[in-house]
Amino acid sequence: MHKECCLSLGRVQAVRFNEEATIIFSASIDGTVKIWDVKSREYEPVQVLDDAKDSVTSISLGNNELLTTSLDQRVRIYDIRYGKLYEDFIGHNLTYINISHDQQCFLVGTLSSQLMLFDKANGKLLQTFLDYTNDTYMIENALSNDDQFIYSGSEDGRLICWNLLTAKQVCSVEHEPDNRKSVNTLTHHPKEEKLLTAQEGNIYLWLKKDQVEEEEKEEIKKSFITEKKFVAPKFVSSGFE
Repeated sequence: MHKECCLSLGRVQAVRFNEEATIIFSASIDGTVKIWDVKSREYEPVQVLDDAKDSVTSISLGNNELLTTSLDQRVRIYDIRYGKLYEDFIGHNLTYINISHDQQCFLVGTLSSQLMLFDKANGKLLQTFLDYTNDTYMIENALSNDDQFIYSGSEDGRLICWNLLTAKQVCSVEHEPDNRKSVNTLTHHPKEEKLLTAQEGNIYLWLKKDQVEEEEKEEIKKSFITEKKFVAPKFVSSGFE
């Protein structure tokens, strides 16, 4: 089944399904968020959110909430149930947002090489995570399943882990010894201590050390990295070393 939508006047920056996969949210460089009904026979959005004054760069979905970031330096939280909008001015160009698993905080990436953790209820800055490079591209971030650790790629080719409570860097891992190309995208496994990252044309699966048997490494290498050495570093309390 194929359905093509008339998306927007500009490039689409992000898309998300809702939990039931009945609604699609799309964010665009034209400053809009469009909401689409998957089951509808119409090819136009059912609603357009045009509150942003610049490009909308990312979307995250919480319990009955839609969170967005924009280059107008604001996080917008749409309360879908009650039809309310809350705005937080961050003061940095924002590229990516994640909501914590307990729904209490949100984590934003900025073009000033800072990850910033905020209290969702009152907008208070809780932590700032430093010592990584992000001033040009969108770099995705993730939280561990227990919300104890923060993960991010970096424009200098590293995968980095911080302790959420202390903001101290737990570890920093290069994907390849002499490759400093940007690591833009990553995702944490929804249940297990595993991460997927990508650098250039390769996908990397990062496992907890005791989960990797020698015979498994060859299969992982064949599945994920073509003709390149697979590196599976150790986890340290859900971080890497």
